[in-house]
Amino acid sequence: MIDFAGENAANRLAERMLYILVMGIIPFFVILFLHLNNPESPVFNFIATKAKDLPALWSIKNPLFSKVMDVYTKTSPLLAFVFLLTSCRMMRIKEITDDMELIKVILNIFVCCILSFILFYVFLCCNIELSTTGRLQNVITINEYTLTFFYITIYSGIYFLASPLLCVIVGIYRLLRER
Repeated sequence: MIDFAGENAANRLAERMLYILVMGIIPFFVILFLHLNNPESPVFNFIATKAKDLPALWSIKNPLFSKVMDVYTKTSPLLAFVFLLTSCRMMRIKEITDDMELIKVILNIFVCCILSFILFYVFLCCNIELSTTGRLQNVITINEYTLTFFYITIYSGIYFLASPLLCVIVGIYRLLRER
């Protein structure tokens, strides 16, 4: 199991995680601002053209804006990797002495991995049109603000799932390297 060097270090790590997330969310507001000023921006058209073959969560009510937001949302695992690179030295491996605790840790890691991969697949690898999928998604696509909130939520969720998953992978690697 991964343990961080004391409570103070864990608090610093959580702050770092949030700071990196805030830095990652800022471009959503830049995209929204650019879209509100020029909805048919050549930059948006360029991004949408280059990413036309990528699966996307998109809205037929605002296809260009939603495609650009979705392309940026796909960078969330990269931000989690940046978090891993900046916080890797703060992690240390906690020794597990009880077999039951080891089984719980392995089971938790397994369940977390399955859940994460399912969510990553749905949000990063599936082509879903939001306006026709259901009432909630239809409400989300009403305007640019709710759509931006939706993409920020997905981005944050993927970031918060990918960051611990990457930390666990590094912890397992360190544990195997020590043996």
